[in-house]
Amino acid sequence: MNEMTREIWTHAVVAKGKLHQETVYTLEEIPEATAILGCWIVNHAYESCLEQDHVKVQGQFDLNLWYSLDGNAKSAVYVKTLQYQEEIALHLIGDEQLDENCQLKTVFLSAPTCQKVDMQPDHTISMTIEKKLRTSVIKEVALTVVTRPKEDLDLEINVNFLEKS
Repeated sequence: MNEMTREIWTHAVVAKGKLHQETVYTLEEIPEATAILGCWIVNHAYESCLEQDHVKVQGQFDLNLWYSLDGNAKSAVYVKTLQYQEEIALHLIGDEQLDENCQLKTVFLSAPTCQKVDMQPDHTISMTIEKKLRTSVIKEVALTVVTRPKEDLDLEINVNFLEKS
């Protein structure tokens, strides 16, 4: 048998990370507020970058807080842009080294959402914002495979392999 080896170059995930974060934000007082009616997060944008053994994610979103005033006779929306910074620990797959040649893919499994909002007696607003995200570090790697000349192969090919038996 005349075996040879070949290298196949491809991109592979060499590290992964996941984060589920709940952050409590406190907003300044809204003196005219009677009650909180709802909270929405819009215009979410973020960037991520690789830093040694973790990924740094920086982002921002617009918080829209709907509240009642004048004894629940009227309503208004308070809008504020909030910024955040998170770090995602990476779990290496194999023994690959992370360097500047790596590509990064960070996605939100669930966009930032308001899980809880409370108005304190001093009219400050406390809210819990939840974020779930995942990141993968991708790098070009070589796979080594053993090849044989065609005449050394004794294959029976099932041409109907896609049909159910």
